[in-house]
Amino acid sequence: MRASKEQLFGLFASAFAIIAVIGAVRNFSAMPYWDTLGGYLHFFVRVSDGDWSAWWAQHNEHRIVLSRLFFWADLAWFQGTTISLIALNYLLLGLLALMFQRLWHIAGQGRAAYVGLFLIAWMWSWIQNQNLTWAFQSQFFLVQLLPLCAFLALYKASGGPPRWFAIALACGILSLGAMANGVLALPLMLLYTLCTPCSWRRRALLLVATAAGTWLYFRGYVSGSEPITHVLARDPLGYAAYVLLYIGGPFYFFSGKGTFGLWFAGAAGLALIATSAVIALRALRAPQASTLPLALLAFILYLGGSAAGTAGGRLAYGVDHALASRYQTPALCVWAAFAVLLAPTLTALAARRPRALPAGLLVLLLLMLPQQLKALRNQDPWRFEVAVAGLALELGIEDADQIRAMYPRAEEAVQLADAPVRRGLSVFGMAPLKGARKDFDNRPIVAMTGAPATACMATMSAATMAQGDADYVRVEGLVAFATDGYGQPALRRMTLTDAHGVVTGIVLAAPVSWAPASWAPAASATDAAGRQLAEKQLIAFKGYVRTIDLGRSVKLVDPASGCQAPLATLAAAPAPPRRPDPE
Repeated sequence: MRASKEQLFGLFASAFAIIAVIGAVRNFSAMPYWDTLGGYLHFFVRVSDGDWSAWWAQHNEHRIVLSRLFFWADLAWFQGTTISLIALNYLLLGLLALMFQRLWHIAGQGRAAYVGLFLIAWMWSWIQNQNLTWAFQSQFFLVQLLPLCAFLALYKASGGPPRWFAIALACGILSLGAMANGVLALPLMLLYTLCTPCSWRRRALLLVATAAGTWLYFRGYVSGSEPITHVLARDPLGYAAYVLLYIGGPFYFFSGKGTFGLWFAGAAGLALIATSAVIALRALRAPQASTLPLALLAFILYLGGSAAGTAGGRLAYGVDHALASRYQTPALCVWAAFAVLLAPTLTALAARRPRALPAGLLVLLLLMLPQQLKALRNQDPWRFEVAVAGLALELGIEDADQIRAMYPRAEEAVQLADAPVRRGLSVFGMAPLKGARKDFDNRPIVAMTGAPATACMATMSAATMAQGDADYVRVEGLVAFATDGYGQPALRRMTLTDAHGVVTGIVLAAPVSWAPASWAPAASATDAAGRQLAEKQLIAFKGYVRTIDLGRSVKLVDPASGCQAPLATLAAAPAPPRRPDPE
């Protein structure tokens, strides 16, 4: 029976991890999404230009020194594909999952091992997908992993070899370079040593490290948000609700979201805080026998402090901002630590009622499964829209409506991308974007001698003035190819030329399955226009032409397939009213 339980939960753990990895493949795009543009590419440009202060400079409230090491390595050694950064995210999460399994083994004294396997599945939950699929997010894992290692090493240092204290101290110091909440690690480590048996020398070392680390971190620091005391005075209930939702966030997703999910998540957060406080009071009465529970409580307090700090800076975005995907990593960690903290109670329950605990955990896994399966969804339409946003940056076109798929502020995005584009960094030095600006600006003549190598027909379904740049028009449409006429790669660049072969526009093309659902009417029109082709392969395209070139005789040219399709252009519709940029 024991073996069957472990096999069942081991199967779930493996399945959740595998599904999460598939999600990485489904969601992968090397385009500089969101903070990646400034925090990854612009950082590398600054360092390459000799600005060494970029390493320690703030990114919002954070000094992400450790992640910047990996950013630099990806651009310097791996051509900025960001694959190494995605792999790093998964590696760090895997280490976190194994750490909690190991902690359960220690706290549970080898009993109910299936709970440790459950914790692995729990930690691989897809609700934290932003941290897994964004190349910029390794700091969200480092800022949980390093303090956890620090507290565990401090626990091992109690009566153990001196190296454990050295490891704890190193992890605490490194936490300063993860994110702003990493500053809490050293003070809480010092607090832990004051509550447990520890030599005065070690306490003195931690005191010095805490003082020096805090001074160094906040030297020259510029706060981007109002003080927490002001937030508390203005909206104490909203602040409390934010913290509770931050901590109970996973149960919002696993209980079906909605109003019930909000209340359930808040109640779960409150229950965790209250139960942890009761356990802390008991542990402090017998600290010598409670070194592991106190280490876990220190980590839970660390995550609670992270929630409190985040609420102070982000409550202005609304209470439900606490449920953002990126905040689910610390929330999953706090519940995993809480489960280990309850090991004596849970193992006793497992001994008294052998079926109750595994049944309850199995129900929870089944509730988690719908969220996990979202990792398998087709993300090609999103990847296509982000790629076209990348094309806008490559061409230097401030098309706010399109760039918003990648970055919230178009003007800032174009400025941040200018140097990476000119230097050919990352995606701007790889197909399909490489050289697009040169072709667009220089307007070369594309040779079109001989008959088209592939039978194809094209139609333009929409033409819209670029939102924020009246000199350019965003165009989209479809191409009908003969069977297998399109070939590979799936996402590639095509050119619009005039009757003389002069480049007038650049578009990106991909199979029509990559196009948003709103393109369906255009697909039907193209299908009707292309009935003469025995079998058709529909390809979507989207990109830019100059406003002055719209209305001329145009051809769509695909060098990869040899397609040369006459294209009737449309009058450009005005850009929709520009929405205000997000804060």
